[in-house]
Amino acid sequence: MDTQYIRMNKKALSSVIAIFLITLLTITAATIIWNVVNKSVDEGLAEAKSCYDLIGKVSIDSKYTCYDSTNDEMRVFITVGDIELEELIIVVSGETFGNTYVLTDEVSLIENIEYSSGDLVKLPEKNSGETYVIAGVDEEPLSIEIAPKLEGKLCEGDKFTAIGECSQLIPN
Repeated sequence: MDTQYIRMNKKALSSVIAIFLITLLTITAATIIWNVVNKSVDEGLAEAKSCYDLIGKVSIDSKYTCYDSTNDEMRVFITVGDIELEELIIVVSGETFGNTYVLTDEVSLIENIEYSSGDLVKLPEKNSGETYVIAGVDEEPLSIEIAPKLEGKLCEGDKFTAIGECSQLIPN
């Protein structure tokens, strides 16, 4: 009788060990999956946060952005808030053209773009704004877009489409 009792306990013990091992395997798999997913989500959030920090801090001032058809040039006023940028990409588009300019924090000569004073250009400083004159715009531009680069990421910036004639905005 004792022999049968021992055999029944061995079968019960075997089932308990199997359930324990399956539970342990499930918990281990869930932990590994959680760590991989959590790391991916954290990396994605970090990328999004750097661009999210730019919202409202880099913009085109519509009051001082216009097209001068007499001189075939465009004036654009860009403001930068409390943020340090690496680069700023400016894209001017018309029906038959699209021109791209890249501003950095180093003073440089960029073809067809200068300050309103005629000097070499660079990014606007932190908490400031600059007026840029873009030459060679021989047709009315349809839009101007800016895209700031921060922490190695190119972010969505500001877009302006209601570009008026400078003679209408700036009194003589």
